[in-house]
Amino acid sequence: MENIIYIGIDPGKDGFVTILYDSADMFSFIRMPTKKVDGKTEFSEEGLIEISKELGEKFSKIDNVKVVACIEEVTGRHGWSAQNNFSFGYTAGLQKAFLYNLGDVEVHMVRPAKWQSVIYEGFEKVMVPSSTGKTMVHDTKATSAKVAMLKAPHVDFRVSTRARKTHDGKTDSFLICLYIKQYYEKLQSRQNK
Repeated sequence: MENIIYIGIDPGKDGFVTILYDSADMFSFIRMPTKKVDGKTEFSEEGLIEISKELGEKFSKIDNVKVVACIEEVTGRHGWSAQNNFSFGYTAGLQKAFLYNLGDVEVHMVRPAKWQSVIYEGFEKVMVPSSTGKTMVHDTKATSAKVAMLKAPHVDFRVSTRARKTHDGKTDSFLICLYIKQYYEKLQSRQNK
């Protein structure tokens, strides 16, 4: 029997990696590695290599393991500088390479609107006033926090025990992980018919 590990990644320096060991129904979280450069916090390539080594060793000890991973596919945004857009794409590319380094890995990229439409289904969206206050807009971060806590009330989505609020990088990576599990199981079900 295949042991499947699902991984969901919310990219970016404030993101998280969520790992679901399906056979044990156990989640673990890894914060994106960062380093200080000239007083600024930046993504750490070296830290990602260390995480890759640790996970590769851990996964290699599991018999007949298959890793199914999903990275949130975020494109450049209007108003971002060219440097910001490049840095974000560079980081997402490194994370994809990190996944392929783990062994037998199937990697998917998913747009935020896609995974949110699937995972938020059946849940009421959190609406907040727009910047002008004239309309209400969907707050995806607040909706993710709400949905994650309802789906897994036993999981601590704070960045640390001292934090008061859930961390959106943690809730998003968790929900992306649930999305890829649901997607992969449906795919396998269709293939087995």
